Amino acid sequence: MQGTLKDKTVGALVWNTVDKFLSYIAYAVVGIVLANLLSSDDFGLVGIVMAFAAFVNIFIEGGFTTALIQKKDADETDYSTAFWFNVAASTVMYVVMFFLSPFIADYFEDDRLTLLCRVLFFNFIPVSLCIIQTSMLMREMNVKRIAVINALSLFISGAAALIVAWCGGGVWALVVQTLGISLVKSVLFWSMSRWRPAFVFSLSSFRQVFSVGGFVLLYSFVNTFFLNIYSFIIGKLFSLSQLGYYTQADKWSKMGYTALSQITGYSFFPALAGLQNEPERMRRAFSKMNKTVYYLSLPVFSGLIIVAEPLFHLFFGTKWDASIVMFRLLTVKGLFYVVSGVLMNYINATGRTRTTFRLEVVKDAVSLIAIFMTVRHGIVAIIWGQVAAGIIHFLLLSYMTSRITGYGLLRQASDFFPYLLQTAVIVALLLLLQSFFSGTVLMVVQMFAGFGLYFAMNGILGSNIQREVFSRIPLLKKLYR
Repeated sequence: MQGTLKDKTVGALVWNTVDKFLSYIAYAVVGIVLANLLSSDDFGLVGIVMAFAAFVNIFIEGGFTTALIQKKDADETDYSTAFWFNVAASTVMYVVMFFLSPFIADYFEDDRLTLLCRVLFFNFIPVSLCIIQTSMLMREMNVKRIAVINALSLFISGAAALIVAWCGGGVWALVVQTLGISLVKSVLFWSMSRWRPAFVFSLSSFRQVFSVGGFVLLYSFVNTFFLNIYSFIIGKLFSLSQLGYYTQADKWSKMGYTALSQITGYSFFPALAGLQNEPERMRRAFSKMNKTVYYLSLPVFSGLIIVAEPLFHLFFGTKWDASIVMFRLLTVKGLFYVVSGVLMNYINATGRTRTTFRLEVVKDAVSLIAIFMTVRHGIVAIIWGQVAAGIIHFLLLSYMTSRITGYGLLRQASDFFPYLLQTAVIVALLLLLQSFFSGTVLMVVQMFAGFGLYFAMNGILGSNIQREVFSRIPLLKKLYR
């Protein structure tokens, strides 16, 4: 059984990686073209609308995804009840936000937002239609099908957005891309899934699932509020153009840290949830998962911070230079977001969703204090406050993980310290290369040298994590035979 779980987990990790790689290649190509065709105001407008949409999507999902994966005996009644709740919630919230759209436009003093909101908020409905199918596939750790659907939806919606942009559609290219992803994904999930909801809604099932999902809902709402409050503040106190620069920095940094967070979350949480009655085996699994995340995230995020300037210049020229320093700081925040996500998965898998919610409240209280302290000093200072809140959240999660599971702080530190030390040494060496190269050449040399040194050091030190990762990649299997 252990071997089966290990194979499923590693297989899920591999397919989640393939999913995010293909998806973000498509997203990046489209994003680069749109960033060169559209203005910072266009991105600022859509950034405001999507910040509001993020909150509503939380209520639509209702925390059911986590609850249905965590629940061992989920049945047809549970799935159908959750589905009908999602559909009803999405319909009601769309009607509410439709009538609130003019007030949003008045608040940000831009009449264009009324129509944009009313069109983009329709996205709630197709999103709600495929939540249960996604949950079922994740529960089964059938990530391959999810990967195919995600990739197809991004390619099709991206192509449509590019056509609109080339025809001079401006901000509507971003609208087409956003709606297209959800519409195509919904159609594909329904056509590729045999599951259909029964005409049943059980209050007892709703209460039982919501007892776990409710705290996930509260956690997600508070977390999303503080993730998006920065868009509200920047859009209101600064300008749509400045919000556009922030939105671009946030988008490109999120491509890295949300991808890695989703890869590990979708792969690890179902496996951990299946071990909730076997604490010692669960601790061993967590140790390996923890090391895997540090092995992947530390070099990737450090590399992105180092090559940020030549990377932006390569794809955008100097048009988005104001976003570079924001991108670097948001990438630092993203590192703590990823590692904190692993700790939250560990706690949630034991059913302690209240704990993660309380810790999120503490982190966001710190974020609120940081906003009041930094808002007068500009956008960069505001982002520094985000970084500080992320570090505090990570430290608190580490402490609570040790208390709940017995996986102590020293054991957690031993998981990341070897990779942190290797990354620090390599970063120092890469910075020396700035004396010999510049521009795109410097970026290419740093990337190849950095990852080459990192793989070599882990090979020499006999990293078991690298051995397992490489053993799943056909072209690299020979290195570990």
